[in-house]
Amino acid sequence: MKGLNQVSDYMVREPVCAFPWQPISFVRQQMLTNSFTYLPIAIERDGEKKRHLIADYNVAKYLRSDPEQRKTRLAATVEMAINSGKLELDEAKWCYPDTSIEKALQTISNDGKPVLVFHRKQEGQLLGILTSFDLL
Repeated sequence: MKGLNQVSDYMVREPVCAFPWQPISFVRQQMLTNSFTYLPIAIERDGEKKRHLIADYNVAKYLRSDPEQRKTRLAATVEMAINSGKLELDEAKWCYPDTSIEKALQTISNDGKPVLVFHRKQEGQLLGILTSFDLL
């Protein structure tokens, strides 16, 4: 492990992402199948694309807040759930592949959320994701 001190040495490349057009049932399935706590998602607002995280906790809260609406909510798209104000997103933290592990750990340590890794020269291109688990 000596000499491996950059985010690019540990990040998960080409992470699974959620998309606004996907039904909540599919996002839930991806989280359960892969044991993911968070899925990155890009949301466009006011002509600007911003990265967020969908947390398993927020999906659970969305689905369980009204048990009679569970089937309807599972069929709703992520975009519909967000626009209804009933599915909350977490703001994503980010870094570059050449960021030091120490700096990335400081970012993660504040709340334990993963860090999205973006290409330095191609703005907005998601290269990977880094979690504290990846650094164990």
